[in-house]
Amino acid sequence: MQYKKIKQNKGAAMLLSVIFFLFISLSIIAGVVSPVVASYQNNVVNLNSKKAFYLAESGAEDAVYRIMTNKPISGSETLSLDGQSTTTNITTLGNQKTIESTGVFSRANRKVKTSLNTGTGIAFNYGIQTGNGGFELSGGTVVNGNVYANGPVVASGGARVNGNVFSASDAQIIPTLSHIGSTTPTHGIDFGFQNTSPQDISQSFTVPSSTQVKRVKLYIKRSTSGWMNNITLSINTNSTNKPSQTSLGQIVVPYGDIPVNNYGYVTVTFATPVSLNANTTYWIVLDTGNTWSARYTSAASSATYANGIAKRGTWNSSNGGTWNDTNPAGLDMYFELYPDVSSGLISGIDINGGEGRAYEVISSTVSGGLYCQIGNNNNKLCNTSAQNPSTVPFPIDQNILNGWKDSALSGGQTNGNVTIGWQNGTLGPRKIVGNLTVNGGGTLTLTGPIWITGNLTVNGGGKIVLPSGYSLNSEAIVVDGLTNIAGGGSLGSGTSGSHLFVFSTNACPFVSGCGTTSAITITGGAGAIAVNAQEGEVSILGGGTLNAIIGRRVKASGGATINYHQGLASPSFQSGPSGSWVVDSWREGI
Repeated sequence: MQYKKIKQNKGAAMLLSVIFFLFISLSIIAGVVSPVVASYQNNVVNLNSKKAFYLAESGAEDAVYRIMTNKPISGSETLSLDGQSTTTNITTLGNQKTIESTGVFSRANRKVKTSLNTGTGIAFNYGIQTGNGGFELSGGTVVNGNVYANGPVVASGGARVNGNVFSASDAQIIPTLSHIGSTTPTHGIDFGFQNTSPQDISQSFTVPSSTQVKRVKLYIKRSTSGWMNNITLSINTNSTNKPSQTSLGQIVVPYGDIPVNNYGYVTVTFATPVSLNANTTYWIVLDTGNTWSARYTSAASSATYANGIAKRGTWNSSNGGTWNDTNPAGLDMYFELYPDVSSGLISGIDINGGEGRAYEVISSTVSGGLYCQIGNNNNKLCNTSAQNPSTVPFPIDQNILNGWKDSALSGGQTNGNVTIGWQNGTLGPRKIVGNLTVNGGGTLTLTGPIWITGNLTVNGGGKIVLPSGYSLNSEAIVVDGLTNIAGGGSLGSGTSGSHLFVFSTNACPFVSGCGTTSAITITGGAGAIAVNAQEGEVSILGGGTLNAIIGRRVKASGGATINYHQGLASPSFQSGPSGSWVVDSWREGI
C-alpha cells in the first residue's frame, strides 16, 4: 500500500502576502492620516486661539465703551461670551487708564492691553440727549441717530427716529395697591364670551389714604389670535355694592395688547390721573362686547383680597346693570394700582431700524426690539425681560464750561455789543460783554473760542464758520444769554471733520422771567453744528438741520432734521479743557 504525502504549508505564501500588504496599507494610511490629524489639531488650536482673542477684545471694548460713556464700571469686570468668559482689569493712574483683558478658550490664552488718556474733547454719543424735560417731536421731524432722554419722548404728526430710542427715569414705580398672586392662578373669570352672560367683570377696592392713580395693571389673556372686541377699562364709584355709571377715568385697551392663550401682565395708563379718597369703595370695570367662540379671562384667586370682591354683570345698561357673584363665589381679580409719578415713556413715535426701551411705550411702531413693562396700542407686545433704562449724565460739566470761558478770555475782552454784517469779520479767542449779532449776509470766521455774556443772534443770511486751517479740530461758542438762529442764518465748518459747538448756560424757560422763550431757538437751516443747553430748552422749528442736540428739554417740529455725525463721539478742539477719554494705545499681550 502506498501513502501520498500531504503538504501542510499550502496558502502560506498567500497569507504572508496579505500580511505584508496589510502592513504596507497601514503605513500608507498612517502617513496620510497623521498630517490630517495634526492639521486638524492645529486648526482647533488656532480656532480656540482666535476665540480667546475675540473674548479679550470684547472685554477691552466693553470697558472702553463704559468709560467713554460714563457708565458704571468697577476695577475688575467679567464678560461672558460663547459659553466662556473674559476678565478685564482697569487701573487708573493720573490722567491715564490701563485696561488689561484676558480671554481664555479651552487651553488657548490671549491678552489685550488698551491705554486711555483724557482727550481735548467731549463726547456727544447721541443725536438727541435730554434731561428730565424729555423730547417732544412733531410735524414730520426726523432724527437720523439715537435718542436718549432722561424723561419722556412724545411724538405726533409722523415724526420718525432712524435709530434707537431710550427713555429713562430715576423714579421708582411702587404700586399704591397690589393684589397679584401666583403666575399660575387658581381661578379665572371669563368675560366677553357669546355663550357667557353677562359680558363684563368688575372688582371693588379701597385705598388706605387719599391718592391719585395713573395706571391699572391686570393679569389677563384671550382665547384667540383673531379679532375680538376691545376692552374699555374704567374706575367707577360705588352704587349699592355694584359699579355705578359714574366713571372717574376711562381708557380703551386694544384687543391686540392682550396675550393669547397664556396669562400676561397688561398695564394701562389714564390720560389724567384718577383721584381716590381714603377708605371709599371704588370699582375697576372691564367692559366689552361678546365675540363668537372667543373670550377674555382675568386671573383670580379665592377670597384673598379683604377689601373688595369680583362680580360679573353688564355695566353699560341705564341703571348700571345687574351684577352677580362669580362662580365660584368670592373670587378676587388680580390687579395693581400705580400712583402718578414720572417714569420713562415713549409715545406716538415711529422707530425705524432700532429698538425702543422705556418703562412705558404707547401708540408706537418699533421695527426692532420693544423693551418695556407697560405697552398699549403698539405694533408688538412688550418684552419685559430687560431692565428699564437708567438715566445718563450730560457730557460736559461746569469745569469744562469754565475752561472754555477762560480760554476765550485769554484773547481779551470786548465791552459792548458786536455786530458782523456785509463787511465780514474774524474773531476769537474773545470774551464779549454784550450781544453778538451776525446778519446782512455777513460771515464771521472763528479763530478761537468765544464767550458771550449776552445774546447770540444769527439771521439775515449771516454765517459763523471755522477756517479751513482747522483741519479736524472743532470750536466752541459759550452763550450766557439767549441764542437765536433764524432767517437763513447758519453755523458750520469749512472742513469735513470739524464741528462748531454752541454751549448755552441759559436756563429758559425753567426760570422766572423767561415766559415760553427757549434758551436756544433755531428756525430754518442752522447748518452743521451741535447745540447744548443742559439747563434750558432747545427749540427747532421749520426745517432746522443740526448734527446733534442736548438740552434739559428739546422740542422739534415743522420738518426739522437732526443728522447725528459719528465724529461727534470724540471731537478734538483747537483749544480748551480736557473732557473725554481717548484711546492712546492698543496692543496684544501685557
